[in-house]
Amino acid sequence: MQYAILIAPCAAVLALAFALFFARKVLKMPEAENTRGIAAIIRRGANAFLKRQYLVVAIFFGCMFVLLGILALVYVLFIALQANHLFGAFFGRLAEGFSYAEYARQGFFELCR
Repeated sequence: MQYAILIAPCAAVLALAFALFFARKVLKMPEAENTRGIAAIIRRGANAFLKRQYLVVAIFFGCMFVLLGILALVYVLFIALQANHLFGAFFGRLAEGFSYAEYARQGFFELCR
Protein backbone atom coordinates (compact mmCIF):
# COMPACT_ATOMS: atom_id res chain seq x y z
CA MET A 1 0.00 0.00 0.00
CA GLN A 2 2.90 2.36 0.65
CA TYR A 3 4.01 2.15 -3.00
CA ALA A 4 0.55 2.85 -4.40
CA ILE A 5 1.39 6.55 -4.72
CA LEU A 6 4.09 5.67 -7.26
CA ILE A 7 1.67 3.99 -9.69
CA ALA A 8 0.49 7.20 -11.41
CA PRO A 9 3.96 8.74 -11.99
CA CYS A 10 5.35 5.42 -13.22
CA ALA A 11 2.39 4.96 -15.57
CA ALA A 12 2.88 8.50 -16.91
CA VAL A 13 6.59 7.90 -17.59
CA LEU A 14 5.77 4.59 -19.27
CA ALA A 15 3.10 6.26 -21.44
CA LEU A 16 5.55 9.00 -22.47
CA ALA A 17 8.17 6.37 -23.36
CA PHE A 18 5.66 4.51 -25.58
CA ALA A 19 4.58 7.79 -27.22
CA LEU A 20 8.21 8.70 -27.96
CA PHE A 21 8.90 5.22 -29.36
CA PHE A 22 5.88 5.28 -31.69
CA ALA A 23 6.45 8.89 -32.76
CA ARG A 24 10.01 8.08 -33.81
CA LYS A 25 8.81 4.95 -35.60
CA VAL A 26 6.18 6.90 -37.56
CA LEU A 27 8.58 9.74 -38.41
CA LYS A 28 11.15 7.27 -39.82
CA MET A 29 8.61 5.79 -42.25
CA PRO A 30 9.03 6.86 -45.88
CA GLU A 31 6.61 9.49 -47.09
CA ALA A 32 4.41 8.63 -50.08
CA GLU A 33 3.46 11.22 -52.69
CA ASN A 34 -0.28 11.21 -51.93
CA THR A 35 0.26 11.61 -48.19
CA ARG A 36 2.05 14.95 -48.68
CA GLY A 37 -1.14 16.50 -50.05
CA ILE A 38 -3.18 15.13 -47.17
CA ALA A 39 -0.57 16.37 -44.71
CA ALA A 40 -0.71 19.85 -46.25
CA ILE A 41 -4.50 19.93 -45.95
CA ILE A 42 -4.34 18.79 -42.32
CA ARG A 43 -1.63 21.38 -41.59
CA ARG A 44 -3.76 24.17 -43.09
CA GLY A 45 -6.76 23.08 -41.02
CA ALA A 46 -4.69 22.86 -37.86
CA ASN A 47 -3.21 26.31 -38.45
CA ALA A 48 -6.66 27.79 -39.03
CA PHE A 49 -7.90 26.18 -35.83
CA LEU A 50 -4.92 27.46 -33.83
CA LYS A 51 -5.35 30.97 -35.23
CA ARG A 52 -9.00 31.00 -34.18
CA GLN A 53 -8.17 29.47 -30.79
CA TYR A 54 -5.45 32.06 -30.10
CA LEU A 55 -7.85 34.85 -31.05
CA VAL A 56 -10.51 33.60 -28.63
CA VAL A 57 -7.97 33.12 -25.84
CA ALA A 58 -6.49 36.60 -26.46
CA ILE A 59 -9.93 38.22 -26.30
CA PHE A 60 -10.76 36.30 -23.10
CA PHE A 61 -7.48 37.23 -21.40
CA GLY A 62 -7.84 40.85 -22.53
CA CYS A 63 -11.32 41.08 -21.02
CA MET A 64 -10.16 39.39 -17.81
CA PHE A 65 -7.17 41.76 -17.60
CA VAL A 66 -9.41 44.82 -17.93
CA LEU A 67 -12.02 43.47 -15.51
CA LEU A 68 -9.48 42.49 -12.85
CA GLY A 69 -7.60 45.76 -13.37
CA ILE A 70 -10.78 47.75 -12.69
CA LEU A 71 -11.49 45.58 -9.65
CA ALA A 72 -7.97 46.14 -8.32
CA LEU A 73 -8.26 49.89 -8.92
CA VAL A 74 -11.55 50.07 -7.01
CA TYR A 75 -9.99 48.06 -4.17
CA VAL A 76 -6.96 50.34 -3.97
CA LEU A 77 -9.22 53.40 -4.00
CA PHE A 78 -11.34 51.91 -1.20
CA ILE A 79 -8.24 51.13 0.89
CA ALA A 80 -6.89 54.66 0.35
CA LEU A 81 -10.14 56.25 1.47
CA GLN A 82 -10.42 53.97 4.49
CA ALA A 83 -6.79 54.53 5.46
CA ASN A 84 -7.37 58.29 5.32
CA HIS A 85 -10.27 57.94 7.73
CA LEU A 86 -8.53 55.38 9.95
CA PHE A 87 -5.22 57.24 10.30
CA GLY A 88 -6.61 60.77 9.93
CA ALA A 89 -6.58 61.39 13.68
CA PHE A 90 -2.80 60.93 13.78
CA PHE A 91 -2.42 63.86 11.42
CA GLY A 92 -5.02 66.10 13.06
CA ARG A 93 -7.76 65.42 10.50
CA LEU A 94 -10.82 64.38 12.45
CA ALA A 95 -14.21 63.76 11.00
CA GLU A 96 -16.52 66.75 11.27
CA GLY A 97 -17.95 67.21 14.75
CA PHE A 98 -15.87 64.53 16.53
CA SER A 99 -13.53 64.92 19.46
CA TYR A 100 -10.55 62.61 19.80
CA ALA A 101 -12.37 60.54 22.44
CA GLU A 102 -15.49 60.15 20.30
CA TYR A 103 -13.35 59.29 17.29
CA ALA A 104 -11.45 56.61 19.24
CA ARG A 105 -14.65 55.23 20.77
CA GLN A 106 -16.16 54.73 17.31
CA GLY A 107 -13.27 52.44 16.42
CA PHE A 108 -12.79 50.43 13.27
CA PHE A 109 -16.46 49.62 12.84
CA GLU A 110 -17.07 53.25 11.90
CA LEU A 111 -15.35 52.36 8.64
CA CYS A 112 -17.87 49.63 7.90
CA ARG A 113 -20.88 51.92 7.63
